[in-house]
Amino acid sequence: MDKEKKSNLIQRTISGFFFALAFILMIDLSRETFVILWLVMGLMSLLEFYILVGGHSDKLGSRTRIISWFTLGTIYIVQAYILLIYGFNDIFQDGGDAQRMFILMIITLIWSNDIGAYIIGITLGKHKMAPSISPKKSWEGFCGGILFTIGASAVWKVLCWDKITIEMWDYEMEWGFFVALGLLAALAAVGGDLVESKFKRIISVKDSGKFLPGHGGVLDRMDSLLLTTPVIYIFIFIYFAL
Repeated sequence: MDKEKKSNLIQRTISGFFFALAFILMIDLSRETFVILWLVMGLMSLLEFYILVGGHSDKLGSRTRIISWFTLGTIYIVQAYILLIYGFNDIFQDGGDAQRMFILMIITLIWSNDIGAYIIGITLGKHKMAPSISPKKSWEGFCGGILFTIGASAVWKVLCWDKITIEMWDYEMEWGFFVALGLLAALAAVGGDLVESKFKRIISVKDSGKFLPGHGGVLDRMDSLLLTTPVIYIFIFIYFAL
């Protein structure tokens, strides 16, 4: 590894660590800090998106297409943050500790997918997954990400969710739920990342912004969560409805 890549990796690791720590603290501290976190992230995501669309409108086509990008992009971003703040209230006792812990679990599943895909991708990756959209992604990394995510979901079940679900609903969530949760989180995380990568390809930009050193903008950090949140919400809704 050359000096530039090593320096970038160190920068990404340090900034990523403090970003993750701040996220965990804001979610865990109180319902108020939880809401503030998502409001700030939501507003910053929208601002970055509007700047990108407004600054590269010439690459998006006609006026109608530009308006469509603004509208659909706004809906796509806003729906995720609304669900993060309010979507799981009815299931997890109106924003209580269990709801915030569940959201934290989803975030750690996404992080596990990123870590697994990166580790397996750089060591075993040979077959490109979507070279025209995201050249660094490989099918080997994709499978590694899924395995890591399912494994992380299993760890959450063993460490705390059995106790929580027994206290809230008086029954233990079966293993199938957590395997399905991990699988869906991994697939949706990759999908969300590809959606943003495709958008950045269209407007020819590398990062959505410069929010986090070595990581890019807020949208670059939140892209997976924007799709994972509604997918998991629908899964939870169907699960409890059956």
